[in-house]
Amino acid sequence: KDTFFRIKKRNEQKLQPLLDTQKIKVMFNSEVVEIRENAVLIRVEGEVKTLPNDRVFIFIGGEPPFDLLKKIGIRFGGKDN
Repeated sequence: KDTFFRIKKRNEQKLQPLLDTQKIKVMFNSEVVEIRENAVLIRVEGEVKTLPNDRVFIFIGGEPPFDLLKKIGIRFGGKDN
């Protein structure tokens, strides 16, 4: 997409200063082509770019497994759950 889709207000408020100061770069209208050990290939406007990386986070939607994560000791929001 060419903009953030369904972004929560608090996330937008945290993200905007990082965008304004260019601490992060957002690549709208992009598509991951390939994930390699130390790089990610991304297609942006028809051109494939290779970006070095350490980690890749994949967010595919659906319902987060909060109950399972809590059972194995993961805490959320800095609070004891």
